[in-house]
Amino acid sequence: MLQAIIVQFRLLAMLVSLEAKRRFGTGFSGIIGAFLEASMLIVIMVGMRLLTGATAHRGMEIAPFVVSGLIVLLAFRGCLQQSMGTPQAFNRLQSSTKITILDLDIARTIVVILIYTFIAVVFITILIAMGEAEPPENPLGNLWVIFLAGIFGLTVGQIIRSVLPAGFIRTILLLIFTRASIWLSGAFFVAPELPYAWRELMLYNPLLNLTEMSRTAYFAVYTSDYADEGYVAACLAALLITALVVERATRSRWSEA
Repeated sequence: MLQAIIVQFRLLAMLVSLEAKRRFGTGFSGIIGAFLEASMLIVIMVGMRLLTGATAHRGMEIAPFVVSGLIVLLAFRGCLQQSMGTPQAFNRLQSSTKITILDLDIARTIVVILIYTFIAVVFITILIAMGEAEPPENPLGNLWVIFLAGIFGLTVGQIIRSVLPAGFIRTILLLIFTRASIWLSGAFFVAPELPYAWRELMLYNPLLNLTEMSRTAYFAVYTSDYADEGYVAACLAALLITALVVERATRSRWSEA
């Protein structure tokens, strides 16, 4: 049993190394692209806040307010997109019979989570140095939320790619879903700012709950009355079980591709 765990750990470490080299091997293009995307979204969202004259909720500084919410969205979306592309990457590694598509999914998710954790640390450090932000109240809580967002993205990606065949329809639906998630995730608002009629419906979105958890962890002045950790845990458990079932059911499809 212990030997099997050691072998699996070594296999996963090898896949993480391969994936990291793929993302960073050509001049760190992977992390530079992710950093530029995050920078653009942060500038846009902070600019929208300033142009409308709105201030961050309950005394939270605007820039860390946006970063603490946006990084959750980006970790979710990044892991979702990587999961959608795992079958193609798996086909290139099929020479090793020990590798399953789930192994590769996990390795790619680890790399994406590490990328966005690094980006969050860089942005917050810069904001603190500029005097635009205070250090996070609970940094481990923020890291935990980024991890959960990544697992959420992984499981959703596994389910989508198994249910919908690759093609134009899946591409369009995925584009609509990822675009809508920007406005539904709470990246630039908090739950108390939502109209009462919409709030209860919006809180069925686990991503909004994760964003509320992220802001609660970061800011001493904000404690969300709406983030439901039990609901998030239940959603992730249901998604994990569903993803594992469909992964097992469709494993032969990827092996024969």
